[in-house]
Amino acid sequence: MSQFRSDLLMTEDERVAIAAKKEELDGGSKGTSLTCITCRFKFDTPKDQREHYKGELHRFNLKRKVANLNPVTQEAFDERTTTSKGEVAPVKTEKFVCETCNKSYNSSGNYNTHIASNKHKEQLNKPQEEVKKVPKEPRNLELMTQEEIERVLADATHLEAEEKEMLRKKLETSPRYDESRCLFCNEQCKDLDDNVKHMTNVHSFFIPDLEYLKDLDGLLRHLGEKILVGNECLWCDGKSGKYFHSADAVQQHMREMSHCRISYEVEDEGEYEDYYDYTKDEMPEGDLSSVSVAENGCELVLKGGRVVGHRALRVFYQQKLRLQDTRESVLINKMLSQYRMLGWNDGQNSRGSKSNQAHPRQDRRQKIFDLKTGIKKNNQKHHRDQMNLI
Repeated sequence: MSQFRSDLLMTEDERVAIAAKKEELDGGSKGTSLTCITCRFKFDTPKDQREHYKGELHRFNLKRKVANLNPVTQEAFDERTTTSKGEVAPVKTEKFVCETCNKSYNSSGNYNTHIASNKHKEQLNKPQEEVKKVPKEPRNLELMTQEEIERVLADATHLEAEEKEMLRKKLETSPRYDESRCLFCNEQCKDLDDNVKHMTNVHSFFIPDLEYLKDLDGLLRHLGEKILVGNECLWCDGKSGKYFHSADAVQQHMREMSHCRISYEVEDEGEYEDYYDYTKDEMPEGDLSSVSVAENGCELVLKGGRVVGHRALRVFYQQKLRLQDTRESVLINKMLSQYRMLGWNDGQNSRGSKSNQAHPRQDRRQKIFDLKTGIKKNNQKHHRDQMNLI
């Protein structure tokens, strides 16, 4: 009762002071029990203990405890970290260079392997003049003249003013077409025929429907302007979505990809029709008396018996079907084989014939098989009477 009265008579400042002193005493008594068994440390407050558990020293001592080693102090741990950081040095990468082959390696193993290779030995055996790379001579190609530029612009009537101006700038920096220069490697030949022969032998270039070609020079000029000015591959023809920034890049692409040929498909025929003449096989207008329509409705039969088919049936025309053999002997053998399949016997394979007799080796194999089967099933025949034991 007196204690209750004294609490009522205390002021607010006295109560705060008593609570602070009590908290300090409780904290001191609890701080003596806060330890780390692994590192053998004591802490005054729980906060210090939690910070210690998050530190590198505690992790290091945990690893030493797993290895059955004693823990280290804070001073020893600091010395270890400083010495380990001081030992780290930048790694120097040494380059191993082969001047003969003009190659460099980062390790001695790869360098020694290259020295022992056959390619390196072949380079050593070559004369010094061949080993050294000869710098590529710059191309001295003539640019298009002003007359040629104006001629091309005059033909481009479908272009607008801005497009014509862009085309003019492109033509001013484009090489000039030369009928005696190769379209794919810029090799200078004697004349047009020699150039075509070179492109055929070296680059496997060929002109489709050569028998109907009427303007060889015009066709090659068109192809040359397409490569030198338009920077387009003759085979890709812009369908692959790949574009080139120079004529050299297009020529290199066509040589490496074996695209030194004309894409002459059904949709591309209109591009080259001005250079061909297919009127040789055309019939005179109005003379259709000797032409008749076939039964299938897709073919025309000419007077001489030749059949003209539609291009939609090209897949069927390309098939090479085997014709039926109508010889009498072949038909008889086919008929006899069908009868034999139905069970008919012509009397040749009779019971006493040679083909129906069992072969001795086959008979011996059958006996061995029967003996093995009987042993497994334990029902083989006995060739003598069993002894009766009474």
